[in-house]
Amino acid sequence: MKSLIAALLLTLATSAAQAGECSKNAISAATALYKINNASEVVTKVNSKLSGKEHIDEGMYVFTYDIVVENKSYPSTVYRISVVNDSVCTVMKFEMPFAG
Repeated sequence: MKSLIAALLLTLATSAAQAGECSKNAISAATALYKINNASEVVTKVNSKLSGKEHIDEGMYVFTYDIVVENKSYPSTVYRISVVNDSVCTVMKFEMPFAG
């Protein structure tokens, strides 16, 4: 079930039609994936910040976000998602420690 939900969330993140919505959708999907894969943890706070921007083609950039998760079980955890901010918002890379 977790795999199915995770696949659906990544599909939603990659199907954003508006380039301006790409970052927001990618961060929302990454946060939801973290919560699904770590359901036993009590997440107290989630912060995200842009940690990298790489120009790959005319009008296309790869944005990398560090997402810091604070919870009661572990010290703050950083995981990362990289997306191409174009018309289809393609998820390039997803790094998530403690994934179930």
